[in-house]
Amino acid sequence: MVGKVTPDNIATGSTIAAIMGHSKYQTPLEVYMTAVNGRKEWQQNMPSKVGDYMEDFVLRESAEMLGLEMLQLDYPEAIWHEDYLAVSLDGTGGALAIEVHHDPDKGVYIMSDEDSVILTGTVILEAKTTRVQPQTAPDLHRGPLQLQAQMLCTGASWGAVCTMYQGSELRIFVYKANPDVQEQIIAHAKEFKRRVEERDPYPAFSAAEAVEKYPPAEEKKIITADQALKDKIDQLVHIRSELRAYQALEDGLQLDIMEMMKD
Repeated sequence: MVGKVTPDNIATGSTIAAIMGHSKYQTPLEVYMTAVNGRKEWQQNMPSKVGDYMEDFVLRESAEMLGLEMLQLDYPEAIWHEDYLAVSLDGTGGALAIEVHHDPDKGVYIMSDEDSVILTGTVILEAKTTRVQPQTAPDLHRGPLQLQAQMLCTGASWGAVCTMYQGSELRIFVYKANPDVQEQIIAHAKEFKRRVEERDPYPAFSAAEAVEKYPPAEEKKIITADQALKDKIDQLVHIRSELRAYQALEDGLQLDIMEMMKD
């Protein structure tokens, strides 16, 4: 396991799901802000430390379950696709016409309609650890899109997301390179690069993001509001007034219920 080797100012395997709008934990704007302003200081938490510690075991065990040979876990440099996408690799294994069967009882899932596939050439292995309940298909932000980006950058035809659930259940999700998905990745990566270069931020997903996107100006300035802006302001004032009224009603009802229950 090596540290971060991909740059922050382009799309990467670990950020592509967020850039495409499929992450529960990061928005396209947040990835953009990191690319423009630099990465904030981050203190590694315990789940992340456990994931790093277990990575080699997950990869070695997965390679053995799939029958892969020539396991390689040392990839100290990023692998690029043109100048707009870079990935890092956890590991790879070699396959010489290995038949792998869809077998949930053994923790092996073929992510297609086929009951079995023939693995050939280099097989990309992406290790994941998570505390969520075991899944029969991982969420897009838990490896599948990252794996497609890795296969795109390496030219590999096969890959696997190797996920250790709750520290005790290993499931291996085998994917074939998907040209349609990879074309979407390319389009989003190019768009991300353009936005960063032209300082064209993504739309904000929340008011909090909008504050980060449009920080307060050092000097106050007066603007003339058109009718559309005035209507939005009126709606906001009305909604906030309604919310305060409902909050007061909720507090009153809760107090009444507590008093009645006490009696």
